[in-house]
Amino acid sequence: MPFHFPTVYRRDRGMYIGDLIGEEYIEWEEYSDTYNVCYDKPSWDDEERGSCIFISSATGSGKTHFILNKWLEYMMRRRKSILYLVNRSILKDDIKEKIAEKKMEDPNISNFIDVKLYQELENDLKGNEKEAAKNGGEGKKEKDGAHAYKGMETDSMKYDCVVCDECHYFLTDSNYNVDTSLSFRWVQDCFSHKVRIFMSATIDDIMAYIWAYDYDWKWGDGGPKYYLCKPELEKWKGGNGKIGSLPLRSKYYEYPMEKNYKYIDIHIRDNIRNKEEIANDIVEVIDKTSKKEKWLIFVDSVRLGEILEKRLSGKKAIFISSQNKRDEEKAGVVKGITAKETMTMQIIIATSVLDNGINIKDDKLRNVILMADTETEFIQMLGRKRKDQENLNVYLYPRDKEHFKNRQRAVGKKLKIASEYIGSLEWYKNKFKVDGYKEDVAIEHLHIEWMRNMAENRIAVEDAKGLFNVYGGTLYLNLLAYQNVKNLYKYYGEMVEEFDKYGKYAFVKRQLSWLGKKDEEIREMIEGLQSIKEDACRKNVIERISKEDVLNQPMSKKASTSMKIGIKEDLMYLINCAKDKERYKTVLDNVSKSDRPLTKNDMLFLSEHCGIPYEVKYIKGKGNEEGIYIFSEIIQPENPKK
Repeated sequence: MPFHFPTVYRRDRGMYIGDLIGEEYIEWEEYSDTYNVCYDKPSWDDEERGSCIFISSATGSGKTHFILNKWLEYMMRRRKSILYLVNRSILKDDIKEKIAEKKMEDPNISNFIDVKLYQELENDLKGNEKEAAKNGGEGKKEKDGAHAYKGMETDSMKYDCVVCDECHYFLTDSNYNVDTSLSFRWVQDCFSHKVRIFMSATIDDIMAYIWAYDYDWKWGDGGPKYYLCKPELEKWKGGNGKIGSLPLRSKYYEYPMEKNYKYIDIHIRDNIRNKEEIANDIVEVIDKTSKKEKWLIFVDSVRLGEILEKRLSGKKAIFISSQNKRDEEKAGVVKGITAKETMTMQIIIATSVLDNGINIKDDKLRNVILMADTETEFIQMLGRKRKDQENLNVYLYPRDKEHFKNRQRAVGKKLKIASEYIGSLEWYKNKFKVDGYKEDVAIEHLHIEWMRNMAENRIAVEDAKGLFNVYGGTLYLNLLAYQNVKNLYKYYGEMVEEFDKYGKYAFVKRQLSWLGKKDEEIREMIEGLQSIKEDACRKNVIERISKEDVLNQPMSKKASTSMKIGIKEDLMYLINCAKDKERYKTVLDNVSKSDRPLTKNDMLFLSEHCGIPYEVKYIKGKGNEEGIYIFSEIIQPENPKK
């Protein structure tokens, strides 16, 4: 059977994954061969070795249902077994419960499927490290520095297919669980000749990494080295962003379902500058809604979560984070959601610790607040509330340019460390050339150097902890963590550039695109948002100048400057809305300074282009007397000339 690529698309088969795939899953297993050992490599003439399936769809689209029904039943008829990997204990328990329900129909079902955490697999792999140490170090490392899978490939022989649910885990968790490289490589190498199924609502980044890994395995220098299996994507991606024409390691299928977010009512909260203001705004919004409605609030900092929990303490609110989820009361809330898929509390505040493995079908949950920088976090958080017959209110809090500059700066520290490590390995390789180069020796030399750098504070331990794992007493760079920081650094840089291009609503524009909004819809929404904000700023300025202590009252330079500072942000927003007008930059520069009052020219610009119906006169003082400023209303003539 000839190799076929590009991947298969089916966009016209109903609303669930099972409809999209149809009967095509029969092909997947048909092409898997009998290779079982991790490092058995097929000849270069063999173009097909197993099947690799990418299933990309939102929560509630039937991914798990398809696996536990159509695919599992088909594999059982073929007397073949499945390993189902997940990233959260909650998700593992949920799937095992579903299997237990099916066991009533077929008592033998548990012989054909096992459910396991990625983290459990990683611990098993690290267990081999201890066994190697008992044997005097023999087997600690395999050829080219790869991790030892001896004993673990035997485990993989029990299965004919691996399902990697929430597979974005390999990348997104890699900077705080640096052992993701162990489970990833085990899946890739031990199931390369079988069926690999990867599922996620946000699959693009890890799918690109898997393609790159497979490409390097097939066409690299004798298979992927530990440190060389990094995906240099631009080398092989075609102009359409898909993989090149060379045959790869497997036969590939892709099943993407377009996400439908028409049930969402979007509310964009604006002009919020710090955590205190965000907390105040959230409390205000909640106070205005029905007391019967429930709220799920995702925050991006523990501090904000704690502030909100305190402010909302009278409304049955609870905050759940990785730091407190073991608390008896909070653990009970999570278990209650898992068991009943409903909320016992009116308000749940959570960090990303709750971003998957939880399904909430509570019809009283009508409001979700999302604070997430990246699409993966955003979509995973949104997916905790399962779609029902009513619309869902989703509240978004914009980020500013400085936020993304700070994020890029922090990620850049990690990227610099990882890049220098890769560069050092390349230096060793070039120094000893190919014949004299031994990767494991080079890594051990670098381990000594990097440990010394950390001990002497030349490398921050916290930054290194998010990049390296330890195996056999040696530091190894997790290439998934390296790829993730590269992705994040690039993304944060793009966002900074988009603020320069699109202005203060650049991140709102990006968020709306994640929700499936088209360019024209986004433009109209942002224009509407700008209009609302402009009206609010204009109202604030007019109200302040029209007060008794300002209008028609002589004001000193200090008093006039102080009055301006109180409305400076509003004034700057209005001026920026007229940035294509003459004198815009001069006026903006003057208003932005905290030691200057509003001048006659400033007010003239504001009245002509920003709808502020006031002017100011400066009356110079006599002798050593200080001059005064007087604001007055501009009186329009009764019969203006046309």
